[in-house]
Amino acid sequence: MNRQRELVGGNGYERELGFNPISFLSDRIQAAPDRRLLWLDLCCGAGIALVQATKLLQASGSLSRASIIGIDLVDAFVPYQASCLELTACPVEDYLDAHPDLSADLVTCVHGMHYIGDKLDLLEQSSAHLSTDGRFVANIDLHSIKSKDGRSLRRQIHSSIVQWGGSYLPRHRRLTLTGPYHRPMGLVFDRASDKAGPNYTGQESVDSYYDGAGDMPSVPRQLIENTE
Repeated sequence: MNRQRELVGGNGYERELGFNPISFLSDRIQAAPDRRLLWLDLCCGAGIALVQATKLLQASGSLSRASIIGIDLVDAFVPYQASCLELTACPVEDYLDAHPDLSADLVTCVHGMHYIGDKLDLLEQSSAHLSTDGRFVANIDLHSIKSKDGRSLRRQIHSSIVQWGGSYLPRHRRLTLTGPYHRPMGLVFDRASDKAGPNYTGQESVDSYYDGAGDMPSVPRQLIENTE
């Protein structure tokens, strides 16, 4: 995770997510003038990108139309206050559990899933907090999701993502969901290992291990390959 990541630029959210979150919110604001929108960012680091986004909303006169919540385990946020911005230090799973009625138009996790123990649980929790047409986007390496005996569950999880109407781009390790996601039946979290070593980002990461057969209808290989 790069805790100093900005909103745009070579190291920015726009590049990693494949779109600009502020453009996304602005389009939603125009389409839904009667409600306040919410962007929830998990593992937000120092919150620099969120502060920049808040300033852009203020400059466009949309500060009262959207809220931004950033969650990170480390309380090392940049000093900034605004009525629409909340930066909270706690485990992201705890925050989601404590706010069951939270409904977000956009949920993002930029290179934060690499350090989560139960990755499938966080995918389920996060997607459950989406509004009816909300979007969840995260960087995740499916090779880090394994069976209890160490076999990769990459293809199985990719298949389940497609089954639930989402998409996964292996080249960018980018997962997108537009509705609730549920792990394959039978997969139960067993353990996490912080001994996985560096992943594709070059940073140390965590592997997630699951017990169970993972029973579910298979998705045709061609359908999966069309999303790669």
